[in-house]
Amino acid sequence: MKSPRVDALRVVHEAIAASEMLAAPSLADLCAAAGVSQRWLHKCFVDVIGVSPHRCIKAARLSRARTALLAPEDRPLRIKSLALSLGYRLSGRFAADYRALFGENPSETFATSCKDWRRAVRSALGFMMHRPISYLSSWRHP
Repeated sequence: MKSPRVDALRVVHEAIAASEMLAAPSLADLCAAAGVSQRWLHKCFVDVIGVSPHRCIKAARLSRARTALLAPEDRPLRIKSLALSLGYRLSGRFAADYRALFGENPSETFATSCKDWRRAVRSALGFMMHRPISYLSSWRHP
């Protein structure tokens, strides 16, 4: 017979694994994946992690959003499209949740990462974009 702690860990692990495969998993989706009731799922999350399944899954989705906003490759073109891909129907709700967790708006994270990316590109090229290229400045038209 398994101990209740081992069973709770299994339930949490299966629910988190299922949540990573779905954009916006519902509590019913997580329960189905773990094969438990909503009450038992909630109890397992609170016992193992210390937060409700909803709060844990929301934090994981927002962490994925932050990773996407900071990634130099595969950066989303619009923050709204990122929010929609993570299951948020309202971009304002997404921004409020993001700000509550990370202390800044998603647009601020995006802008910072764009500046860092530009700085890295300029550094890698070995010159600043606003400086004229020396051989062109000395060239004269005949």
